[in-house]
Amino acid sequence: MEENASSTENLVFAHTFDHEQLQNNREVLARRLQLRRPREELVNQGIMPAVSAAPIILQQKSKLERARKSDILQRKIRVRPDRSQLIQRHILEGNVTILLQEHFIRNVKLPVAGWQPAFILTDIPNTEANNLGDVLFNEFQSKEESSCSGENNEN
Repeated sequence: MEENASSTENLVFAHTFDHEQLQNNREVLARRLQLRRPREELVNQGIMPAVSAAPIILQQKSKLERARKSDILQRKIRVRPDRSQLIQRHILEGNVTILLQEHFIRNVKLPVAGWQPAFILTDIPNTEANNLGDVLFNEFQSKEESSCSGENNEN
């Protein structure tokens, strides 16, 4: 009997507590709904769509727009110039060390998945000719001078 009485009291207390909690939640929800901005304001700010179409149609439309944007970005990424082209156009400064590392990574076939090279190309001295443009220009200039001096000696 005592067990039944205590369990009944617990049920009544739990029911009262649940009812009070439910009432409190309703009041909080009502206050928050009053503070909510009107639909027109949300439409003007671009938060909600202006169309009163079915949500499924709007969701499908947004998925298609997202897929279209993704396709456009993928196409642009495919035609994006690589680092060497940007250096040739003088958009980026070229460092021989970085270019050699990129060439190694791009062109060397690794024998085992996850294999890393045992060295990194950082032993190139830091000189004024460390810029790729300077190296290529100096190399071209020295070949041109040697060919010009060779022609002068023959005449």
